Amino acid sequence: MRQAIVLNVLIPMKRKWHGEMTGLCHPSLSCRLAALLCIILSVCAGGCLQAPALPVSPTDRPVTKVNVLRPERVKNTRQVAEFFGTLTPSRQRHLGFGKSGILETIAPVGSRIEAGELLCELDQAGLKKRQAEIVQSLKSLERQLGNFAAQQRATYESQLRDVNGQIDAGRQMAPYDCVVTDVLVDQGSVVGPRAPVIRIVETANPDVEINLPRTIADRMKVGDTVDAVLDNTIIDCEIQRKAIEEELPGSQVLWLRVISSLDDLTWAFGQTVSVRFDLETDNEGYWVPSQALVREGNGLWSVFVVVPADNQSLDNEGSTSSRVARKIVEVVQIDEDRVLVEGGFIDGELVIANGAHRVVPGQTVEPRTTKEPNEVVETAENDE
Repeated sequence: MRQAIVLNVLIPMKRKWHGEMTGLCHPSLSCRLAALLCIILSVCAGGCLQAPALPVSPTDRPVTKVNVLRPERVKNTRQVAEFFGTLTPSRQRHLGFGKSGILETIAPVGSRIEAGELLCELDQAGLKKRQAEIVQSLKSLERQLGNFAAQQRATYESQLRDVNGQIDAGRQMAPYDCVVTDVLVDQGSVVGPRAPVIRIVETANPDVEINLPRTIADRMKVGDTVDAVLDNTIIDCEIQRKAIEEELPGSQVLWLRVISSLDDLTWAFGQTVSVRFDLETDNEGYWVPSQALVREGNGLWSVFVVVPADNQSLDNEGSTSSRVARKIVEVVQIDEDRVLVEGGFIDGELVIANGAHRVVPGQTVEPRTTKEPNEVVETAENDE
């Protein structure tokens, strides 16, 4: 705009002076006016331009801050191995009678029977009638004295024991709190002695049946406690017994007794549960946070370490003259939030605990030693 105004003013003046100078024939004056016009135009044009920004020195930029840990070598670590088992009844039995007879009554499938209650019985009407007669005869002898009465009482008592034994052989009582899972004989059928007629399972806390690799089963002992997860709840279990024979080559079945109360949990026989075994390993290496791992190509992993720059040493407080270096590591063991790696760490070497995505090898950083890998690095200055 300023240039346009100057030109609009000077051009008419130039024409007027040019006419006068032509009439007067003074070429030197014309040259001086032209030079003055160029100077004025240069000054106006220069005033409209902005001065270039001064370059920012690299030393003025904030140094990236990182959390670092000093890993220590460990041996014989512990590892949780998880396997799956199923809930099985603690006790289950097929029951029958000690003598033959006609099946008169039997509990239907699904019935819950308390310990001591009747499960099934044969037709024993004649025996029960005879039992009642003997009991009545004994009552009639209660007030009689003498040898004859004593001999009669002994005879009736012997007969009563025999009848009671026959009645007991023709009925089956629940040996414990149970549920009827199968009925093998219909009512009215003739059954022989010791023939199974009903199947029951205990309704108390179930057992956990689990098949383990022999290498792990051999390290577990009867009486050891382990954790299991049922209905998203951790419950305590105890190894109750081991199978004598291998069900599959290289494996062994274990039965675990559930110690915790299951009153508030939902469960059923045959339900799958996960069992956790805390085992000692032969692994050795360095524990680093999972966040410290960086995925490389071809299945490799690495971590970033902080090394001194310009041949300086790192102290516990860190140094602003530190730089980032990459170290390839081998993953040995994985836990929930940490990883055991092997990579030939140098004693005292600092590993970047988190925020590996914020740095690159060769970058200058300010390390801050911490024992908490999840501690948040102060990034306010870095975000400017």
